[in-house]
This record gives sequence, structure tokens and C-alpha cells, in this order.
Amino acid sequence: MTWNIRTGGRDRTGPDRRDLVCRVVTAQTPDVLAVQELRGFDRPGVLAGFADRLGMRPYLARTCLGQPVAVLVRPPWRPSSAGPVRRPLHHAAQRVELATTAGPLTVLSAHLDP
Repeated sequence: MTWNIRTGGRDRTGPDRRDLVCRVVTAQTPDVLAVQELRGFDRPGVLAGFADRLGMRPYLARTCLGQPVAVLVRPPWRPSSAGPVRRPLHHAAQRVELATTAGPLTVLSAHLDP
């Protein structure tokens, strides 16, 4: 599953959408979730709390432009490798490789140039 949650699930005005995002993701039960526009999720505890609510492990790629991205993985899946994709990107990209019985599966969460 992939989702650009727009401005970290919060707008300057209007409701906080993060609870709604969690409800939708929980209802779909993806094994892997790629999320973009995680404004504020690089603050201590924010991404970890979001991932805990979903029962997933997070892998974050920060950006100097304030819109990190992440890949979240549901146990028992375990990445064989994970890390941010380096430039040239306008925002950020996170790469996670999972070992499967059919071979490696590489998942990318990317926020490209608008």
C-alpha cells in the first residue's frame, strides 16, 4: 500500500487526519506501507508512535525540505537491507529490501519533484 498523507496528516487549519489514516491502513492490513509527506514525523516519537498504532516497523528517509518519507513493514517480515536513496531527488526516497520465497522484493517510498 502507498499513501501520500499530505503535510504529515495535519493542515494549518482543519482536522488532524492521522487517526483517519491509521483507521484506513488498519482496515487494509498491508504487509508493507509506503508513506510520503510526513511533515513532523522526524520529531522524536512521532513516527514510532504511528508505526506502533499500525503494528509495523518504520524506516524513515529525512529531507532538508521538511517532507520525509517512510516504508513501514509488518512483522514477521524483516528487511535484509534498508536505507535512504541519495540525491538527486527533490524531496526524499526510502528503500527497503525484503527477502521472499520468490527472491528479493525492493520497496521504494518516494516523494518526487512537484
